[in-house]
Amino acid sequence: GSYSDLYPDSDDSSEDQIENSKNTWSCKFVSSGGLQLLLEIFNSGILEPKDQESWTVWQLDCLACLLKLICQFAVDPADLDLAYHDVFSWSGLADSQRKRAWPGKSRKSTGEHGKGLHIPRLTEVFLSLVQSTNLIQRLINVAYTYDNLAHRVLKAQSDHRSRHEVTHYSMWLLVSWAHCSSTVKSSLADSDHLHDWLKKLTLLVPEPAVRHEACNGLYKLSLSGLEGGESINRSFLLLAASTLLKFLPDAQALKPLRVEDYEEDPLLRTGCKEYFWLLCKLIDNIHVKDASQKVSPSLSLTGSLQTTLLDLDALARHLADCIRSREILDQQDGNIEDDGLTGLLRLATSVLKHKPPFKFSREGQEFLRDVHNLLFLLPSLADRAQPKCKSHSARAAAYDLLVEMVKGSVENYRLLHNWVMSQHMQSSHAPYKWDYWPHDDVRAECRFVGLTNLGATCYMASTIQQLYMIPEARQAVFTAKYSEEIKHKTTLLELQKMFTYLMESERKAYNPRPFCKTYTMDKQPLNTGEQKDMTEFFTDLITKIEEMSQELKNTVKTLFGGVITNNVVSLDCDHVSQTAEEFYTVRCQVADMKNIYESLDEVTIKDTLEGDNMYTCSQCGKKVRAEKRACFKKLPRILSFNTMRYTFNMVTMMKEKVNTHFSFPLRLDMTPYTEDFLMGKGERKEGFKDEGEPNVNESYEYDLIGVTVHTGTADGGHYYSFIRDIVNPHAYKNNKWYLFNDAEVKPFDSAQLASECFGGEMTTKTYDSVTDKFMDFSFEKTHSAYMLFYKRVELEEENGKDFSFDVSPDLLEWIWHDNMQFLQDKNIFEHTYFGFMWQLCSSIPSTLPDPKAVSLMTAKLSTSFVLETFIHSKEKPTMLQWIELLTKQFNNSQAACEWFLDRMADDNWWPMQILIKCPNQIVRQMFQRLCIHVIQRLRPVHAHLYLQPGMEDGYVSAE
Repeated sequence: GSYSDLYPDSDDSSEDQIENSKNTWSCKFVSSGGLQLLLEIFNSGILEPKDQESWTVWQLDCLACLLKLICQFAVDPADLDLAYHDVFSWSGLADSQRKRAWPGKSRKSTGEHGKGLHIPRLTEVFLSLVQSTNLIQRLINVAYTYDNLAHRVLKAQSDHRSRHEVTHYSMWLLVSWAHCSSTVKSSLADSDHLHDWLKKLTLLVPEPAVRHEACNGLYKLSLSGLEGGESINRSFLLLAASTLLKFLPDAQALKPLRVEDYEEDPLLRTGCKEYFWLLCKLIDNIHVKDASQKVSPSLSLTGSLQTTLLDLDALARHLADCIRSREILDQQDGNIEDDGLTGLLRLATSVLKHKPPFKFSREGQEFLRDVHNLLFLLPSLADRAQPKCKSHSARAAAYDLLVEMVKGSVENYRLLHNWVMSQHMQSSHAPYKWDYWPHDDVRAECRFVGLTNLGATCYMASTIQQLYMIPEARQAVFTAKYSEEIKHKTTLLELQKMFTYLMESERKAYNPRPFCKTYTMDKQPLNTGEQKDMTEFFTDLITKIEEMSQELKNTVKTLFGGVITNNVVSLDCDHVSQTAEEFYTVRCQVADMKNIYESLDEVTIKDTLEGDNMYTCSQCGKKVRAEKRACFKKLPRILSFNTMRYTFNMVTMMKEKVNTHFSFPLRLDMTPYTEDFLMGKGERKEGFKDEGEPNVNESYEYDLIGVTVHTGTADGGHYYSFIRDIVNPHAYKNNKWYLFNDAEVKPFDSAQLASECFGGEMTTKTYDSVTDKFMDFSFEKTHSAYMLFYKRVELEEENGKDFSFDVSPDLLEWIWHDNMQFLQDKNIFEHTYFGFMWQLCSSIPSTLPDPKAVSLMTAKLSTSFVLETFIHSKEKPTMLQWIELLTKQFNNSQAACEWFLDRMADDNWWPMQILIKCPNQIVRQMFQRLCIHVIQRLRPVHAHLYLQPGMEDGYVSAE
């Protein structure tokens, strides 16, 4: 129970009353023998079935509750406030989310318990009761026994918390007990289960929260008592670290998975993140003198650990090889973070803090170059996977490793200085824009690229995105042969460039201005400030594509071309008249229609011609009664609909938009509207000859793959699209939809299609001050579907299929040249990199044997970074600190001041860019003051070079 249950008057009690009540309660409980009873129940194993398959959630709950009670009643009353958060009110929350429940003593006021760990003590009663018992073995068992639970139990969401609690309380009890009794660590070291126990707790438990709890407990267990002077504590730390290092191959073998790649609950999978965290903490706290000694024989250790040394130099070399040989698993989109790579980098940093010889060797310098490449080796068309470190955590770990490798090593610092300096030279990059921040322009996490709106080009962006997301259309555009003889050749070239950019670029959006300049509609270039009807543009564009070549014509006809027949069946003779009409889009009436089926019924409704409206038979030459009906004779692979949302009001003589509710299904059955269904085989005569019979096995079912929405009025508005990904097999199988809104692309929940696309009314509540009530207020939605795209259901494609696209090598080279420059900028204009540069320029030189020897180098790097890169950044919160650092470095080095002025005398790039072209007044003033400061710094020693004798004070002497 909670503390308030045990002390109901605690809120109004003073600290003394609370302490008295704690002592009274503890004494009363211990005297009752309750603690002994709880321990006997736990040690009996009655709650632990022998067969793992027989575990139940109920037993886990009981075991967690029993362990919690033992922890609560075992803690020493003097340390109850210290144990409160971990025992009485623990809920698995982060420390920052917890609140103190009573104004007791602070944690530090109770004295140091362990190495800053503040471990609470246990009662003498508990310590006497657990002597000569198998409690340690029981705690080892319950801490990891459920990692082999039956699958049905593991899948049960309700017992996740129970497994977490069991680990927390068992580890807390073990740590506190070990803090009070040195025999606990000796028993653990002698245990035959230590190896398996550590491996399962740190690597194999299938829940990250449980692994985190276990590793946190092992960290406290290993580091407790290090300041006490007992060799057993240092030896146990060394033993734990040595044992964990044996699992390094197993940790590296745990490869990351995308969320969509694992079928099981994503919470239930093994991982190495917690393992590397624990191992780094242990290595950080190992003393070099302990690592070079044999493990203490006082532990009575078994096996080779009695004679094995923890060779940190060999470990550093091994980790370098592991990092070099690790395959590239980190992904740019963040869907995959390689915890193994991040862990290896952090572990190498921890090892190098102990300054092994490898750090200062030639091999260490080669590894320094390798780590630099992990961060800055750019991807290319030939090797798109680079660099190896892409995720934020991996890059941060690599930066920390670089910093550690150059601390105290002049040679390493010189090497890294030269590599980094080359990134901040004028010749290494295109001129940066002011207030530049590439991360604002980075490709969306869903890995789709948008199109920039140039004013009123949303109709074009929606059309292009819909076409691009149809794989057959994309491939047809890519494979089309460009020549001077074809029609619309410039449109084809710009369309290929745009599609290549959408597929390959690392930027957020493509600027379609070149396409708009070359594209003509109604014999006029596209006016980017003029809104157009999307259906008209869509039809015009695919018509132009059709005219480019015979191959494209066949593709367009197959994808979008359908045939509607107008059939007139004579009732008084045997003749049938058929006329065919090709279409690219089907016009759907919206006014007075509830859904698309009613609209299609209206298109194919039967009309009887009789009386004065009788039909004149073309073959008989006489008037006859007849039935007239339109049917779909040929349906395309992509069936597109244009909802007739615009009407002309004959009263007001104005164009209006129809905002009424109009629904459409995710799967559309077109069978009832086909010629075969409506006319029947027997009614088809020779009045109309087929160009080719349709495939009898052709499906008439269609899946919705795209919706373009218009929001606004008939006079103006905005187009955006919802598109289903049918290119990626996994996305197609899982019905992944995305919102394409000009430059913005993000995931979309298809369950919201009805509310976003059907139109109709929206109801909201508004407050009426007259009646003092909330009234329902309804208004028409101004956003509704304008174009629909359906794809024929192919049985063999139900689960999707892989597509490959043949892109021109020249276009690929063009886009990847831009990608490499952009990704280089993205790596440099980044806060983690800025922090790394700050360390490289400020704190690291002070760790070198002779900081003055590198003062000129450091000043050059700082100045080049600030003036060439940092001041161009949109986000520069540490600007003042950098200027103060530059001022300090110039004050400490006359050579740096001379280099700074000589550099600007030889090349006016900095003064021209900063003093003349920079739009930021603060940056201009900063540079001006820096120049003046350097000149004043050099004036006492350089004045004679520029002034005539007697003019040192600014005037000529009277003589």
